[in-house]
Amino acid sequence: MGHVVWGLILASDKDEQIASGVDTAFLNLGGRPVLSYSLEAFEKCPEIDAIAVVAPKERMAEVQRVVQLFGCTKVRRIAPGTTQRLTSLKSGLDSMDNDVTIVVYHQVSRPCISPDLISDTVKTAKRYDCGVAAQRVAEPVKIVPKGHKITDSVDPGTAWIAQMPVACRMEALQKAITDMQKKKNGIDDIIKAIEAQKKAVQVVPAPVSNIRITDADDLMLAEAFMRFQ
Repeated sequence: MGHVVWGLILASDKDEQIASGVDTAFLNLGGRPVLSYSLEAFEKCPEIDAIAVVAPKERMAEVQRVVQLFGCTKVRRIAPGTTQRLTSLKSGLDSMDNDVTIVVYHQVSRPCISPDLISDTVKTAKRYDCGVAAQRVAEPVKIVPKGHKITDSVDPGTAWIAQMPVACRMEALQKAITDMQKKKNGIDDIIKAIEAQKKAVQVVPAPVSNIRITDADDLMLAEAFMRFQ
């Protein structure tokens, strides 16, 4: 069976602000808005059929201007988001066509994303159920629930830092969101909620450039990575 694959760019929630009221999507990065880099990567990815963007309601018109300026013809929807990741993600999913089978969601604050990494996550989701961009932790990891006392250790090379993009089958993603909203099993992480459905979740190795912009230093680092892409 063929798949209909949509990209979902999240530009609305607390994690997509560099400071209170300062949306990362519209910061200047190399003379362009941060949002334009994710749009361009999804536009160029052959696995992506269409794109939805979730943005603060008051900035949706600004998103439309960026879409037009950079000629992003795959953008089909611009949906209103909130400061909460879960409700913003649901708003984006609800805006999509009924025939969508796989969704690739991504943080706008990770502008160094490449079309190849997006493709790899999609191919993984098609083969399994979910593909998560991640980076392997080479050093030993120590578990310290509180204070400074080590309670457990993770062998070097067995731990991965989960990032985005995440490609997932639509029905599994929708169920994960519903379960989390109902606080089922006390799970507060989308990937965990998908795993709880006994779905096959696979990591997809991401490059070191797949950083998230959280402050001014990250902006400079992202610009440095851009020079070498």
